[in-house]
Amino acid sequence: MNKINILDEKVSSRIAAGEVIERPSSVVKELIENSIDAKATAISVYIEDGGIKTIRVTDNGEGMGREDVKASILKHATSKIISINDLNNIVTMGFRGEALPSIAAVSILTIKSKLREEDLGTELVCRGGSGVTVKEIGIPDGTSITVNNLFYNTPARLKFLKKTSTELGYIVDMVSRLILSHPEISFRLSTPEKTIYHSPGNGDLRDAILSIYGSNIRNQLIPVEYKFNSIYVDGFIGAPSFPFRTTKHQTLLVNNRFISNELVSRTVLNAYGERLMKNNYPFFVLNVILPPSDIDVNVHPNKLAIHFKDESEIEYVMSNAVDIALRKYQHAPYLKFSDEFKELDKKSEYAPVQNSNYINQNRISSNAEYEKVMEISNIVSNDLSRNEDKSDKDVSISRPIELASSETVQVRKINSGNVSSKEQLQMDLFKDSLEFSIIGTAFDTYIFIQCGDVIYVIDQHAAHERKMYDILCSSVKDKAVSQQLLIPFDYDITFNEKELLLANIDIISDMGFSISKITDKSCELTAYPQVLGEIDIRQTLQDLIESLDDRKTSLEIRKDKIAKGACKRAIKGGMQMSNEDIKELISTIIDTKTIPHCPHGRPLAIQIPRKDLEKTFGRAD
Repeated sequence: MNKINILDEKVSSRIAAGEVIERPSSVVKELIENSIDAKATAISVYIEDGGIKTIRVTDNGEGMGREDVKASILKHATSKIISINDLNNIVTMGFRGEALPSIAAVSILTIKSKLREEDLGTELVCRGGSGVTVKEIGIPDGTSITVNNLFYNTPARLKFLKKTSTELGYIVDMVSRLILSHPEISFRLSTPEKTIYHSPGNGDLRDAILSIYGSNIRNQLIPVEYKFNSIYVDGFIGAPSFPFRTTKHQTLLVNNRFISNELVSRTVLNAYGERLMKNNYPFFVLNVILPPSDIDVNVHPNKLAIHFKDESEIEYVMSNAVDIALRKYQHAPYLKFSDEFKELDKKSEYAPVQNSNYINQNRISSNAEYEKVMEISNIVSNDLSRNEDKSDKDVSISRPIELASSETVQVRKINSGNVSSKEQLQMDLFKDSLEFSIIGTAFDTYIFIQCGDVIYVIDQHAAHERKMYDILCSSVKDKAVSQQLLIPFDYDITFNEKELLLANIDIISDMGFSISKITDKSCELTAYPQVLGEIDIRQTLQDLIESLDDRKTSLEIRKDKIAKGACKRAIKGGMQMSNEDIKELISTIIDTKTIPHCPHGRPLAIQIPRKDLEKTFGRAD
């Protein structure tokens, strides 16, 4: 008996469809990219039930004639490539030639399209890859493609889709990336209930960003423009004071195509260096323009991954582009140049690009056009190793330990219970029921106290964070006390963030946050947990939202993530604490038998025994 069988065409076509069409967002992406290739200036996307029931993408592009409409659903049919040589110079978006046949194989597909020069258009209906009907109809110029009942004939794939709100979230994210990659196109994304996005399509990347993230980000955007050899980078990065807890707010474009690339994300993060705290990530929307022959986009069916011909050069360019932008941003408010230096600055190799709008408004469609873009941009090649003035360095003076009055506080002995040896060592810090004396603080970060023959060095942020975390976690049972804001704080959110807030609003309220007027674009914070004290409201709210995860159904997991997100804005190193603050913090930790490390695993304190000090100074017997 033969073990290898040739699959039936219906079976093989559905397998091929699965390689390209993973979920509704994959359909949306393929259809929009075809509209972009058709030179559309306005694209409308309509979604029902997370795209499972209906997806409709309508554009005002070139359209198709009757024969092209019929050919568009044939396997390997494409208008994007002709010969094998074209595979080395991919410049269009929907080049693979598998999208419409694959979509048709797993849905009820309707294509309506009309050429500008023709009076009537064509309508094609295909049911599950067969049963095709074609007729003439009267429609506007352009193309409208409707996908109904996605995966209706592949129940196994339908079974593994997420709930409709999650699938809609994937679509929202995908469309947002396409809006950012093509600011010259006006996009509208809507559902039966509302319009989620409507971008202006005026070619201004900043306006496209604002249409996604709201007006609050306007003053946090740092422009990036950099050229090295045949590579040009432009776009925006976020100010160091505007970090995020995840990489979700990072968009990398290569020749106006959205991709995901860990090398570039890591390089951008490294370029920020110590400007960002650990586990914080910068915002960015960056477009890399380079010869199409220097990349391979045909490495994955979803086209989100590409290969760079020279990764080391890309890493060098991205690092320099971000570093220069950050240096300009940080120095601009403080530096004043004499007339002599102003003249030199005009001739600087770091001068801004005069014609960058051309690159924003025109996609790279060939190597020849790429050369035209590079000529128009008229930027001199940069090399950071030359002409960089490093003579002006910030000088800071370390603050000495601040001696406080020798006030003492009586504390109770902590009960260690059943803990590991490592935890026992940390908990032994306060094992004796002795008075402790506050010696002082160092660098506004570390608290020094003496307890018997031991000096303890306490990380004030870790300790304060632990205290707040414990209170917030216990507040689900006993609703936390809230601090009311005199003026509600308005905060811009995305559609996905709105869904996360609504899904977790009860537990958020129990923990002491009061969030109201939640829309697709914004929400209002009217109160926050009193235990947080004085906080950076925007950063606290941002951390809270980013800590949410609608895929986690466990109450304990959600509670833990929300508490950790809120506690990120605890007292930081570098913030002064009074003696009263120190006494209250340490006493609370000891009295409540707190776990001896912060919610993120860092130790609260270290101990320095007197005998170790005496040995160091040669006083030991």
